[in-house]
Amino acid sequence: MHAENRKDPRSLFLQLFSILALYIGFSSLLSLLFNFIDLKWGEIGYFTSIWGMRLELSTLLISFVAYSWSCYQIRKNAMPAHKFLVYLTLFLVGILLAGDAISLLYNLLSGELTTAFVLKVLVLFLLSAGVAYFYFVEARQGNTPKQFKAYLWAATVLVTASLAWALYTVGSPVKVRLANQDMTRISNLNQIQNQISSYYKHKNKLPASLSDLNNAMTGYKAPMDPVSNKAYAYQVISAQSFELCADFALPSSNAAEKMMGNYYGAGAWNWQHEAGHSCFIRKIDPQWLN
Repeated sequence: MHAENRKDPRSLFLQLFSILALYIGFSSLLSLLFNFIDLKWGEIGYFTSIWGMRLELSTLLISFVAYSWSCYQIRKNAMPAHKFLVYLTLFLVGILLAGDAISLLYNLLSGELTTAFVLKVLVLFLLSAGVAYFYFVEARQGNTPKQFKAYLWAATVLVTASLAWALYTVGSPVKVRLANQDMTRISNLNQIQNQISSYYKHKNKLPASLSDLNNAMTGYKAPMDPVSNKAYAYQVISAQSFELCADFALPSSNAAEKMMGNYYGAGAWNWQHEAGHSCFIRKIDPQWLN
């Protein structure tokens, strides 16, 4: 009895740690898979960003390792299950499944069943059902070592595949850094373009050079390239037309830059570019400015 009481706090801690790791890993995996679906079939929104996917990748990896380790320790030491935590997990998963069904039915009746939405519902259902089944068996009779290994292997394959696909989609850290630099360039060009429009509106002419945009009163200074620290190429074509150029590391079709473009609010259709030197011709409409 004394030994059992001595082990109980450790057992409670490990099972609580395991459940928390499961919750965190489940939400990270779900968010990561939803981002994949949005990339392929849906709209890439504000939160579908490169930073979000990097955070999900890191969180999923750490939480899965923590969950696997804690489950192994619990099994290795034959610790008794704390039924409250198991039933709490089943309760929360049940809420997810009910919400999933309600959302599916609502959108079905509204005639708004898109491919992305159906896939998200399916992913949520399959993940929730898998967790629910494991913990339902655990609550009733306990999973056998063979069942536990099969569950853990299935989870390992799913998590590994998701991590590999995320790294392939997002790109290596070097590629992400280059995409980040390109998005800074686009953000700078967009800012310069707005300043040129403002300059034309107030002076009824285009600036002769980007240095003409510098203003000691407002504190504005035309931004430079984030890598070379050189001024962007600018040329006046006509009284109302001009050209802006920059040297890009990657094409704008790159998935990482595509996601970051939506995060920044830049990178729209009028800033599409290839790798290397790219130029953008703009024409000011006086009537639009007025």
